[in-house]
Amino acid sequence: MQPCHLLFTRVLTHALVGPYSLHAISYDRIAVSYGDWNLQLELSNSAIS
Repeated sequence: MQPCHLLFTRVLTHALVGPYSLHAISYDRIAVSYGDWNLQLELSNSAIS
């Protein structure tokens, strides 16, 4: 199993291909931009509901 930061880095690298703009603020926080649409994801060890 890969370390989480490597997994997220790979996901971010793949996501950058396209109109999306992702910024890794930290290992547990990701800012996502899509045109005028903005979203900040805060990841934790708990399940995402």
